[in-house]
Amino acid sequence: MKVCLRASRIVWILFLLAPIVALSGPPAEVAARAVADNVAYNVGTSVRFRVIFSGPPPAGPISISARIRYSGETRPVAAERVVAQGVRTASGTRSTDLNVLWRVPRGARTGCYEADLIAR
Repeated sequence: MKVCLRASRIVWILFLLAPIVALSGPPAEVAARAVADNVAYNVGTSVRFRVIFSGPPPAGPISISARIRYSGETRPVAAERVVAQGVRTASGTRSTDLNVLWRVPRGARTGCYEADLIAR
């Protein structure tokens, strides 16, 4: 997932979310992707996302962790943390409700950010 910041203090988010890693467990692996609620954010606002399952969603709840880093760098700008616990799909759908991924900090540098999401 990419998060792009512009000098105008607006955060442009280009969420190119790879399939969520580690949605595996008995009895089968589950394929999913994440999408953002918007493409542009102001500093201080929350970046929110939802998980969309390609097939049947997992039977039980999942927890999702995230690591945010400046695009092209390997060091995260914030420690990996759980961003959603006990997540289930919204009634009658193959997607979850929106969850807060990241609150864009005041001192965020201009450019693109990426987020690695891990579901367990």
